[in-house]
This record gives sequence, C-alpha cells and structure tokens, in this order.
Amino acid sequence: MSQPRRRIPLLSTESCLVVRPDRRDWATLLALAGVVLAFAVTAGVDGVLAGIGVVGVWLVAGTPYAIATASLGLAALTASDTALVVTGPVLAGLVVLVLAPAVTATRPGAYAGTGLASASALAGIAWLLAGRALWLAVIAVLAVLSGLLYGLHRYEQLTLGRIEPAAPPQTTQPATEQSKDTAETQ
Repeated sequence: MSQPRRRIPLLSTESCLVVRPDRRDWATLLALAGVVLAFAVTAGVDGVLAGIGVVGVWLVAGTPYAIATASLGLAALTASDTALVVTGPVLAGLVVLVLAPAVTATRPGAYAGTGLASASALAGIAWLLAGRALWLAVIAVLAVLSGLLYGLHRYEQLTLGRIEPAAPPQTTQPATEQSKDTAETQ
C-alpha cells in the first residue's frame, strides 16, 4: 500500500515565506514602476527601455528572472561607471521588488526580514571585496552560495519531514501553582 504523495511545502502555501503566486498586488506593481524609474534616472531613454524589458520579463517569467534581466541591463548600461551612486537606485529598486510580495505572505515580517538580511549580507560582502583580487571574490561567492544551498537543503529536509524541528524549551511551573492545579483536578 503506497502512501499518498505529499506536496512539498516549500512550493505550497504551508510555508510562511511563500507568497500567493496567483495575485499581482499593488506593492509589486509599485515596485516595478520604481525599477523603471530608477533605470530612467540611471541611464535615460535606454534605461526606460531596459526597465520596460524588466517588467516584460517579470510578467512572463516572474521575479527571479526579472532580477537577472535587470542585472544584465544594468551591467550593459553602466559598463564604464560602476559607482554605487550610479547603480544604487536600480539595485534599491530590485530589493524593493523582492520585498514587495511580503504584503501577501503568511508572515510578512519573516518574509521581509529574510529578504533584507540576504540583501544586506550580499551587499556587505560586495563592499568588503570591492577593489580586491578576483580570486578572493570568487572564493567569497562560492562560500556564500554554499551556505545558501545548505540552508535551502536543510529547509527542504524539514518541510518533507525527514528531520524534526527543534523542540521548544520545556517550562516548569512553580511548586505552588503545580499543587493548585493538582488540587483542582482531584
């Protein structure tokens, strides 16, 4: 007798960090408008075209592909000047695009906190490695990816029930309250 196939919670609504994919909410649309505006400020008319392209990719393929497209567009438009002053508005717009679906998440605080922590960590690593040797940047990127992939692996194992979550600490009642509870039940 085979067991019924269980859906992976990471891809369902059981996870507190997964947003409802069937909804295009106002926050995401506002974030997309911000990305187009940031591209326009950064690179003028070419930036507007790149921003519209990002929105098109988002409509067809979703946020991860839109961020990849925006990264490529940003690299092409600012190839000669990679100063944070030039690229900062677009990068900030992309962070907002990642955080915008938090309004539809089961736990918006956890969703936003995870996104902000990840973006801050990656920005910090990029800042620390600015101007350093390429091999050092490669090692840092590999270390970060290894940590992220291990975390995702552990989360998947937890959601599939292959490992047990940590048990909450046991609280003990003071002796006087225990005796009152025992006396009331008898």
